[in-house]
Amino acid sequence: GGLYTALRLSTLVWKESTKPEITLVDKSDRFVFKPLLYEYLTDELELDEVAPRFTDVLQRSGVAFVQGQVAGVTRSGEDAAP
Repeated sequence: GGLYTALRLSTLVWKESTKPEITLVDKSDRFVFKPLLYEYLTDELELDEVAPRFTDVLQRSGVAFVQGQVAGVTRSGEDAAP
């Protein structure tokens, strides 16, 4: 999903001039790890263990988080269409 992709991109080695800004956009403020939902429902795990906040997971990763929905994408820079 998007979280794993963003985290992986943030660990790649980029030339300083080509390093992209990485922003994760999601409607929810939490990443839900569905295989652990049963443990949460049976009180074996706490909510933050099953569904941590994106801001907590992305802390110190260099990835920005925006809670919302993408309406469109506009390219900018030298290779953008006129």
